[in-house]
Amino acid sequence: MLISNADKPLHLALGDALDRGTDVLIASAYVSPGGAELLGLMGRSKDQRVEVSIGRAMFEGLSPKTKDYFYRLHRSARTKGGGVRVDDAFGFHSKLYCAGGIGVIGSSNMTEHGLSGWVEASMLLVPPHSDLIYEEARRLYSGGVDFDALIDTIPTALPTRKTHVVKRDAVVSIPAEPGTELQGIEISLLDDKGQVPARSGLNWGLGLGRKRDRYECYIRFPNSIHETGKYVFGSADKETVVEARTHDGRRIMLLLQGTAYKGKGLAKQISTWGDNSDLGEWMVRDCLKVPPSRAVDISDLRKYGRSTVEFYRIGMRDDHIPIVYL
Repeated sequence: MLISNADKPLHLALGDALDRGTDVLIASAYVSPGGAELLGLMGRSKDQRVEVSIGRAMFEGLSPKTKDYFYRLHRSARTKGGGVRVDDAFGFHSKLYCAGGIGVIGSSNMTEHGLSGWVEASMLLVPPHSDLIYEEARRLYSGGVDFDALIDTIPTALPTRKTHVVKRDAVVSIPAEPGTELQGIEISLLDDKGQVPARSGLNWGLGLGRKRDRYECYIRFPNSIHETGKYVFGSADKETVVEARTHDGRRIMLLLQGTAYKGKGLAKQISTWGDNSDLGEWMVRDCLKVPPSRAVDISDLRKYGRSTVEFYRIGMRDDHIPIVYL
């Protein structure tokens, strides 16, 4: 059995699983306050085992309020043989799978083909894909570090994440959360017409004028989020190089380059230092799985399940190490 949220909101899909008496595993590296509210549905469980597995880096960046939610969830879930675990594995909570009596909210690249988005509803209903989901659930059930071992080791006073969202027209929307600290930026990969640019951005390697590597690409860095970028990257100046970690654990050296319009030395785009095809090899080849023979288009992003890229600062004090999500 597979339940997907391709055609219904995630909280309804999760409710269906709980109503069926399915054990539930949350496998997620990125946990937001909205995700914490979603986990409130776990209170509907009766005899089901409820276990939450979240990425260590993202857990350490949670707000005290959200962290406290997971502590309380852990104490409650333990009475039914479950609990919360912190794992070094990465994944997203964008989808819900149920196979072999275990429900999994997690990794958008859980199958051998890295399938995600709308294709999963039709392609993962039958073996061998449903078997892969089941085996992944079993693996995650047996891994991780129990919360009890972390309560005394993780600082209680951590900054709250607040995200600047760059819309298609590059207007910044700032959530009204008094007392919060800037922690992340989310940048659209689409142009103002809602499409993937044909010869720039993800398709920069297909640009004209010189010989290029297909996987050369960049992410725009609008003036409107430079202040947040200074917090995430440590600087918004052009030629800034910063080490980052991708959501799947890859080390990548980001380069802030170009000159922003009226930017006074600030960068206008984000690429990679040294070999500027590194970013495209990760985003276009490995995440989106687009062959080098064609351009990325909107259907590829729909299939993957998202059209933005996120940067979060996971380092504390003077340690600027962004983590990148696509």
